[in-house]
Amino acid sequence: MKRWTLLMLTCVTLLSASACGGAAAPGSGGPGAADGPKSALGQGARRDVDVYALRDDRQAGKVAALLDVRTPGEFAQGHVPGAKNVPLSELGALVQTGALPKDQELYLICEVGGRSDQAAKSLASQGFQVVNVDGGTAAWRKAGLPLE
Repeated sequence: MKRWTLLMLTCVTLLSASACGGAAAPGSGGPGAADGPKSALGQGARRDVDVYALRDDRQAGKVAALLDVRTPGEFAQGHVPGAKNVPLSELGALVQTGALPKDQELYLICEVGGRSDQAAKSLASQGFQVVNVDGGTAAWRKAGLPLE
């Protein structure tokens, strides 16, 4: 219970109330939702992919940034090769400083998809192009794909 409360407070404080369960941001959607043209300038877009699509996108060189929003301890226990650890609690600060690019898709992953979904909702509502990895690192592991 304590961990969930801390997660919710972090989410509300650093990302926004909409990222913690409000309505989906305009332009967000399920698998294939962003297969068409990008949203208008200043509007974000969101799409969801499974771990096989992430694998294929990585192999095709389409993944410029893969952000793992788990804690450093979780990240150290195994992560998708090439992922950068940006804990959910630190994501808001990166947005505020302009450290995240809005001109490329940001792939987001966590353990099972909940935290990356929250981050995707928030970032898309702030004008970012995001790709949420359904099932997260657990699905990657279950699929027998390599971890670092």
